[in-house]
Amino acid sequence: MVSIVVIAAIFAISYKAFHPALPFSHPYQLHALFANSNQLRSGSPVRIAGVEVGKVTGVSEGPGQTASVTMNIGSSGQPIHRDAIVAVRPRLFLEGGFYVDIHPGSPSLPTLSSGATIPLPQTSYPVQFDRVLSTFSLPTRTDLRTVVKQLGTALSGGGAQGLRATPASLTPVLRDLAWISESARGSATNDLSSAIGYTSRVTGALGDRAAQLADLVSSLDTTAAALASQDGALGASVQQLDRTLIAAPPALSALDRVLPTLASFSSALDPGLKAAPVALGTLSGEVAELAALVAPAERRRLVIALRAAFTQLPTLVNRLGSLFPVAGPLTKCVVTHAVPLLSSVVPDGSLSTGRPAWEDFVHALVGLASQGQNFDANGYTMRYLAGLGTATLSTGSLPVIGQLVGTGSSAPLQSRPVWLGAGSTPPLRPDLPCSTQPLPNLNVPAGPAGLAASSARSAPTATSTPRLTIQQLLATLAPTNLRHALRSSRR
Repeated sequence: MVSIVVIAAIFAISYKAFHPALPFSHPYQLHALFANSNQLRSGSPVRIAGVEVGKVTGVSEGPGQTASVTMNIGSSGQPIHRDAIVAVRPRLFLEGGFYVDIHPGSPSLPTLSSGATIPLPQTSYPVQFDRVLSTFSLPTRTDLRTVVKQLGTALSGGGAQGLRATPASLTPVLRDLAWISESARGSATNDLSSAIGYTSRVTGALGDRAAQLADLVSSLDTTAAALASQDGALGASVQQLDRTLIAAPPALSALDRVLPTLASFSSALDPGLKAAPVALGTLSGEVAELAALVAPAERRRLVIALRAAFTQLPTLVNRLGSLFPVAGPLTKCVVTHAVPLLSSVVPDGSLSTGRPAWEDFVHALVGLASQGQNFDANGYTMRYLAGLGTATLSTGSLPVIGQLVGTGSSAPLQSRPVWLGAGSTPPLRPDLPCSTQPLPNLNVPAGPAGLAASSARSAPTATSTPRLTIQQLLATLAPTNLRHALRSSRR
């Protein structure tokens, strides 16, 4: 029995020496992905704030070109939160090797359960000196020499003085940078942690695409070399950009003042744009009809019609050339005398109509229409009676027409125009052009009607009134007499 107890004790001590965890226990275990495990091995310590809280139990290959490190963490190192950061750090010189340093994360975030994996963006590893030396390959050393050379070129030729003057202009820049930093703190709780989380996602995405990032750096190097080869043009562009930035604020202010007017104009233009399709459709139809009118077949017909018109045009021009000298004085007389006279109002006291003379004349034609009928079998005659009565009125002998006689219901009150007496004639000059004659005066004074009345009493009765026949009127308008009248007006 004693031998069995001794054997069991030896077995327990041996198991504890090689397996610190108790059998059938489930320790708290985490996995972390590293880009490089830096010679971590099973048994490497896991520390939080310098205190050892666990051990590395295994290192294996992770997804891609990563290394997966498995750690057992005791109760003193718990809890580990979701935003925990894990780093591989070198141990003291006397200790040798490396250890895993864990930052447990924010207490407000959820904790990681056993078996969880900390992603690559939340892990880091130290850069070894040999890796630093391997970074300085021949192309890198060449680029470094180029940078130093370009820096010397920049500092020469007044560049150092410009650099010395730079701190004076840093005040507004640092002020703006302070405002930006103040804004970066956020306005609510966890704004900064959220920004860091999003930045972590971006850097993680960049880390997963190392080849594309290297191409980006190479392309940036090519761009920088091209800019360096055109440094003069680049400097001129920077100067023009500086002028543009100086002129930009007034221009933007003017644009800001124009925008309300532009918005009003757009609102006013909107109904027109809505109606434009219909109008353009109508215009398109009219253009199509016009295109049909000028089609080859229609052009032929138009040319044929115009040819006849242009063939007869010289003859028409010659005839109009002989007509215009004759018609000129007549039209001038109509414009200067006939039209103003017909547009005037005849003043007649209380009997004035207030209408132009041409309207009174047109109204008088209504009465003449019923008097010009062929009612006595002697041909067309015209009789105009001012009224019925015992008073007889006479005009005396008129050229061509003769004497006109009428009757009235009462004796005349006055005579207009006043009779100038026997042998007196109005100031009319038939030998002068009509346009040079004075306009007739419609507002002439009225004179007594005694002489006219006595003359009327000795005149023939209405039954013997001479009549102007149509034949006499046509004779008056005969071509010979008309030519004589035109000739007189031309003189």
